[in-house]
Amino acid sequence: MKVKATSWCVLWMVMMATGNGWSQDQPSKSDHSVTAESVTAESDGQKPRADGEQDKDRQSIDCAAAPACKLKGLCAEHDGDCVAVLPEHCTNSVACSEDGRCTLASQACIAVGTDCEDAAVCEDGGRCLAENGRCIPGGVAPIPVEPPSQLHAPSAQREHDNMPWPHPRCTGDDCREHGDCSDIGGECAAGSRDDCQQSLDCREDGRCFYDATAHSCEDTMMRKSKAAVVLGIVGIGVGTAAVLVGSIGLTFLSDVCHADTSCNEDDTTPVYGAITVLGGLVAVGGIVAVTVGAPKVRRQAVVSPLPRVTVALSGISLDWRF
Repeated sequence: MKVKATSWCVLWMVMMATGNGWSQDQPSKSDHSVTAESVTAESDGQKPRADGEQDKDRQSIDCAAAPACKLKGLCAEHDGDCVAVLPEHCTNSVACSEDGRCTLASQACIAVGTDCEDAAVCEDGGRCLAENGRCIPGGVAPIPVEPPSQLHAPSAQREHDNMPWPHPRCTGDDCREHGDCSDIGGECAAGSRDDCQQSLDCREDGRCFYDATAHSCEDTMMRKSKAAVVLGIVGIGVGTAAVLVGSIGLTFLSDVCHADTSCNEDDTTPVYGAITVLGGLVAVGGIVAVTVGAPKVRRQAVVSPLPRVTVALSGISLDWRF
């Protein structure tokens, strides 16, 4: 009996060993699932995890730790894709600081409103205007300043001169819209940085820079050469007029001389011809001057005191606001 029991014990051990070997050669469905799910984690240098643990931490493995999270704000998993779902996903991304795409919309980061003004693309590339979710050339970046206290209150006092703000004579639409809230030589004009920053022009057009020379509110960009622009415009006008005069003179002279045989066309033709040619050259020079002077560059100093002409019903005023 003792030998028989021993034989049964040996047989049982052999069967168990054989069964374990067969099961190891044929992995179960769950074993295959874990192995497949581990591929992504192992490729990222992370330790494979079980099914439940991977489902729970899929977001952190696939998206939050991926480069696209830091670069584009795509930090959360949704239906197998990495998307942005929280505002901070966008605001903390490189896409916000570099490209102005700081606003969450439809699970992505886009540029809207003033997002572009604080981005690198505005300062370095002049792309300060948000359109169709991205920053495009245009717009201006307001000069960073501390907002003055009680700026919009009519009874507020200016810190530098203790004068009431705005001036009692300058409380109309020009103050609200253009910052002309101070009494400058008996006329309402911008008299401080505060005047410009509270204006509608500042909020809508970026005209927040106070030009103490012209007493006006300007944006942070300026024409490369305003003098060249003005001279170019004048040249285009004068040159075009000369071309018209010369062309009309030549046509009229030709018609008259054909009708009157005593007319000597050779005496006056060179004059009108010269007027036409010179007018064309002046007009072309004006176009070149405007092309050179018109591009905007970032303002480095107070604008030139040379003004432009503004014609109104009350008279003619001079200003460089263009």
